[in-house]
Amino acid sequence: MDFTDFTLDNDTEALLSKHQTYLDALQKYYSTNDILYLYRTLFKELELLIQLQNKFEASQLLLLDSTRLFRNRGGALLKEEKDRQLTKK
Repeated sequence: MDFTDFTLDNDTEALLSKHQTYLDALQKYYSTNDILYLYRTLFKELELLIQLQNKFEASQLLLLDSTRLFRNRGGALLKEEKDRQLTKK
């Protein structure tokens, strides 16, 4: 839906009615497709949860690696612990 009269500067009743018609069309479109917007936000949240779960599983695997203690350069253990705390929540 494209509204070409949006940038016109002359304020008339005809322009107001075009705006109202366009607004009505947008409201109708949204009311018929609102479930799609809901699903979209739910899928984004689900994707975020899956990413957090993957990070948590990766951090759990790192806990099993005892050689990581000898490779602690630049605060890697501290970063690991912070990431683990974020994924726990």
